Amino acid sequence: MEKELENKYKKIALKALEQFDIEYEYIDFIVEETNIFFEVFGKDHVVLKIFQEESSKTEDNLIEDFFLDEIAKRTEIIVPYMIPSKKGDKIVFIESDDFDTLKRVALYNYVEGKDFDGNETQELFEELGKVTAKLHLASKEITIPKEMKPKKWDKVFYYREEVPVFHNKKYAHIFSKEDLDFLDQFIAYLDLKLPTYYKEESYLIHADLNPWNVKIHEGEIRLLDFEEGMLGCALHDIAIMLFYYRYDTNYNYQEIKESYLKGYNSLNKLPDFTDFDIDLLIMARTTNFINYTLLIHEDPKDYIQKRIKRIKDFIQNYNIQL
Repeated sequence: MEKELENKYKKIALKALEQFDIEYEYIDFIVEETNIFFEVFGKDHVVLKIFQEESSKTEDNLIEDFFLDEIAKRTEIIVPYMIPSKKGDKIVFIESDDFDTLKRVALYNYVEGKDFDGNETQELFEELGKVTAKLHLASKEITIPKEMKPKKWDKVFYYREEVPVFHNKKYAHIFSKEDLDFLDQFIAYLDLKLPTYYKEESYLIHADLNPWNVKIHEGEIRLLDFEEGMLGCALHDIAIMLFYYRYDTNYNYQEIKESYLKGYNSLNKLPDFTDFDIDLLIMARTTNFINYTLLIHEDPKDYIQKRIKRIKDFIQNYNIQL
């Protein structure tokens, strides 16, 4: 992130902190990973998140708060919690001359630990499988308030107000006509397949178990960032975790899958599925990411063309007729 833009977000963060009963000395920009994160240091050690419109809506943030609270009450899994403002609000809205829209901000307690990313072992994948199973077992017991309407992964573009932008003329240099026709056909295929997974029991799931949302502290697995939380089934969380290793040549994907599923199955019976089911969900996420990448990166052509090839390989490997 350019320093000028970082400073604009820092002003938002400082203005938001005025609404919380927090004693701090300084704040540091951590990272931009879809959302904007600052670490707040002082008597209170917390993390401030500025939500981006592309990633979530206010309803998603309130569901995250509910989900975190329920998991903390029902399990020993270490997860963060949202800190209420002086007025008792978990989400505050900040106005700024630097941005056209109000910015949503939340404050979380700091969760100690190092990233799972770069520290993976087969033992830790097995442990992550166990933690995922515990999460699902607890979530099955949660009664979701009627006023809450979690997202469902029953179509490729399942985020609230999400629309495909492939055909926008400004992306004409990225896609050939053949690419666009192919993606249209594949999306139509996926949109017929994705609802079928809701024949399984559904409940709130994490929905973004990537290696940066998992922390390790003294051998213990901790989970962060439940913002993506949605109504789904076990296979959804399993496929999303495996998505991040499916094509990473630094790891043995089959060994990772075996260790993760072994850990999960030791505590919670795995649903019936095949490699095709996992790969289909991975391809659905890949297709969604192609669209999302167009919105957040200036020139994602290489990234997108590699993903289109993966989709074509998937279709060929499973002999799919579009």
